[in-house]
Amino acid sequence: MLILLLLLILVIVVSSQTKYPKTIVLTNGQLENIKQIFKDNEDYICRVGKFKRSNMQPYEISNMKLKNVMKSPATMLQYKDAMDTSQLGYDIKACIGNVFANFSNLTLTLRVCSSPWYFEAHFDCTINYVLLLHGAKRFLLFNMRNDIDSEYLNKIKNKSIHESNVILQNLGIRTTIIDVYAGEMFYLPPKVYHKVESIGNSNFSVLLNMNGKMSKGAEMCDKKFNKIWDRQSQLCHDNSCLY
Repeated sequence: MLILLLLLILVIVVSSQTKYPKTIVLTNGQLENIKQIFKDNEDYICRVGKFKRSNMQPYEISNMKLKNVMKSPATMLQYKDAMDTSQLGYDIKACIGNVFANFSNLTLTLRVCSSPWYFEAHFDCTINYVLLLHGAKRFLLFNMRNDIDSEYLNKIKNKSIHESNVILQNLGIRTTIIDVYAGEMFYLPPKVYHKVESIGNSNFSVLLNMNGKMSKGAEMCDKKFNKIWDRQSQLCHDNSCLY
C-alpha cells in the first residue's frame, strides 16, 4: 500500500512538471550573437511603453533609445513590436532563422522588458510559443472555469508569483510555476491564465511570442476576454495588441 502511494505521488509530481515542457532551441553561440545585436543597437530609437504593475496597458508611450529600456530598474518599460517590421527584429531573425522553420504561419512579436518586470495574470485567445532570447522569466500558470474569474484575479492583483500561488492554491486552483531561461521555449495553450515576472540578475529580458489562431473555441474565448479586459481587447482589435 505504501509503495502504491509513493508511486502515485511520483506520477503527480512528474505530470505537474511536464504539463508545460520546455525545449532548448538556441545554442550558446546564438545567444552570444543576440547579446551582441543589442550591444550594437543600444541607440536604436523605438516606441516604448511605461507600465504600472497593476496595468496591462502602458500609462505613457514615448520614443526613446533601446538602452533606456535595458538599463531602467526604476521604471517598468517595454518595447513591443512585430518581428518583421523592425530593424532589430530583422537582425535577430537573421541570427536565429533556423528556429522559425516550423512556425512560418505564426505571428512573431518581439518584447524587450526592463528588469524588474511584472505582468498581471491574464489569458490569451491564441496558441502561443514563448521563446526567451535573453534574461529569465517566471510564469505562474493556472486554469479557471467559472464566472468569478475577476473576483479571483483581484485577490492576486499586485501580488508576487509566490504570494499569488499560495492564494490560488488555498482557493482550490491548481497551479504550475515555470522558470524560463535564455534559449528555452515552451508552448502556452490558449485560455491558460499566466502571470509573469522577471528573475535573475540581468538588467533586461528579451522574449519572442509566436502566436497563431485557435483551431476552435476562439469566439467564446474572445467574448470572455472582452468582458474582463475591454480596453486591452480594443487595443488588440485595432493594432494587433501593439502600441
